[in-house]
Amino acid sequence: MAVIYVALGDRNQAFSWLQKSCQDRSEHMLYLKMEPLADPLRTDPRFDSLVHRVLATGSSAH
Repeated sequence: MAVIYVALGDRNQAFSWLQKSCQDRSEHMLYLKMEPLADPLRTDPRFDSLVHRVLATGSSAH
């Protein structure tokens, strides 16, 4: 869902879905830093914060 909101230019909704994915420990979050579809979000301070959170928690370690 986050990529849809990125495409629509709705950063708030995109980050909301990314945060939910992080909370759900989605394995896809491990690739967030390299994901080209996330490029429009990289300038937002929330992106670095989210990446740091994913790396610190090992988001997908079920």
